[in-house]
Amino acid sequence: MTVTDDSSTTPSVVLTRIYLGSRFERDKDGSGTVTSERLWLGGDAYSAPVVLKRSGSSGNWTAYNVGRDLLGSVTSVQTSSGTVVEQRSYDPWGRARDPQTLVPYSSGSEPTYMLGRGFTGHEWIPYARVWNANARLYDPILGRFLSPDPYVQEPGFTQNYNRFAYVLNSPLKYTDPSGELFGVDDVLLATIVGAVIGAYSGGVIANEGQYSPLKWNWKSTDTYTYMFGGALVGGVSGYLGSAIAASGIPLANTSSIMAASLTYSIGTYLYTGGRTPISVSFGVASYDFTNDKWGFLGRKGNGKLDDIGYVSGLLGNISDVLLGPIPQKVDLVTEHSDYVGHSAIVQGDKMSNNLEELKSLISVGPDRSNYPMGNWHWMKGTNQWNSHNAIGEIIWRHSIDVNYNTILKYSNFLNKLELSEKLIYSVELSSCVTHTSIALNLSGVFNIGIHLYILSSQMYLWSHGIRPWSYSYYLTNK
Repeated sequence: MTVTDDSSTTPSVVLTRIYLGSRFERDKDGSGTVTSERLWLGGDAYSAPVVLKRSGSSGNWTAYNVGRDLLGSVTSVQTSSGTVVEQRSYDPWGRARDPQTLVPYSSGSEPTYMLGRGFTGHEWIPYARVWNANARLYDPILGRFLSPDPYVQEPGFTQNYNRFAYVLNSPLKYTDPSGELFGVDDVLLATIVGAVIGAYSGGVIANEGQYSPLKWNWKSTDTYTYMFGGALVGGVSGYLGSAIAASGIPLANTSSIMAASLTYSIGTYLYTGGRTPISVSFGVASYDFTNDKWGFLGRKGNGKLDDIGYVSGLLGNISDVLLGPIPQKVDLVTEHSDYVGHSAIVQGDKMSNNLEELKSLISVGPDRSNYPMGNWHWMKGTNQWNSHNAIGEIIWRHSIDVNYNTILKYSNFLNKLELSEKLIYSVELSSCVTHTSIALNLSGVFNIGIHLYILSSQMYLWSHGIRPWSYSYYLTNK
């Protein structure tokens, strides 16, 4: 995250915050000097009970206990000996108030937060006096987000049609960790999907490999018992796999497949009484501990589903190779004020009111400055099109771990084409989404760039740890 002061004629960076997954944070001032580092222990920044903090990048680490309320808000910070060093309180909408009198602080007089976080675990941005809810910024005085929610989560509930509202106007009941789907943790969707697939898988096992539920023995208690066990195991393995995939660690995809497949196979072995083997999938291959044998793509005796599972896992392995040893974040920005919209890739966590300062990496459009009368078909293009990345724009924003060098190389390639007047823009085969899709694919983030709304939906799932190979182990675990 980069915070820029635009109050003067020469904008300046006042804060740069670097993240490693959701457990480590490093702050730098405008000169690039590291001012503090935080390592959350026992959970992430939204749930950890303990944090290690130090000044600069070489000082001594100090452990602090983090007190939280039922919403996850940071209410107290204590030393390991129990000394309270900070105490905070919030009204129902997240406005800071005096913990003794419960009187809200006036705007501009809010306290500082030694851990940088407060209401429901979100980051406090003191320069704008708003909470950073990841996908959107939230104003606790207004009780509203500063940009609209891209999702209508409860179509049957009228409160959800105010797209600036915070958690259906029920702040004591729900939280919004992602700034998009209230009450939904970033990996809960993967848990639900895993539970559904696991329940189906359990039914198949109980009915001797019969894939059609219409032919299952619904009078057998095994069908229901195995479906329940499958849902439980599938939910746990889905949660674990998606959490690892979304963590941004090196080899995140392969690691997520390994962890999820092993968890699933052990759980299935237990609830079926040993009817299935204990195994682990590595993507393109797997190992059966029970029968001491390897499985892999193209192995003699594989069924079609086996090879489909291994091909899917292979894509995860290839993705890890393309992502490189140290993935870095970029933001996919999708402007959706109309059905045409625009797709761009910008530097991660970068947002400002100053459009001059918002240099995008990939933002292809028609060159209207030199060819104002051109149409949208096979005309000279530019990679300097407005990325719609400023505060107040109607956008969807997804933060994605990529091979940053690959993205940068593709950006430079487009810029060279533009300088030589060889960059062509066409909505058919060389549009904004064409080039954001290509750049992401080359950097290890596989997608289908048919339309920018479809690409944005894929990246929503990707950023939440759901990948094309997330459940491939269901096909290779027998």
